[in-house]
Amino acid sequence: MRRFCLLLLVFGFITGTETAAAEQGKLEERLAQTRCGVFPGPIAYYDVTARNVSCRVARRVTRQWERKLLNGSCERFRCRARAFLCVARRPATITYRVNCRRGIQRVAWTISVD
Repeated sequence: MRRFCLLLLVFGFITGTETAAAEQGKLEERLAQTRCGVFPGPIAYYDVTARNVSCRVARRVTRQWERKLLNGSCERFRCRARAFLCVARRPATITYRVNCRRGIQRVAWTISVD
């Protein structure tokens, strides 16, 4: 009886470890960052990255952010686009890094201002 219980315990541990490893792999895959490239337009978007969101949604966020910025319906450094809260930071003299978040979803890009 003891051997049987020990076998069940070991089997349960091995199965639980494999399940945990599989779940960890799924989590890492889901949290993977996607590089969407460059989106041309009136304002060129460089180094567009998306996390937990598709590049299509990232493109839509950038376009709505651009429309709101050009219409004057949002501030330069803080704006909402497609329910994402976008914040612009100025790491260099002529570039801005814009980071948008909605829950665990992230979209980020760099713009150059002349």
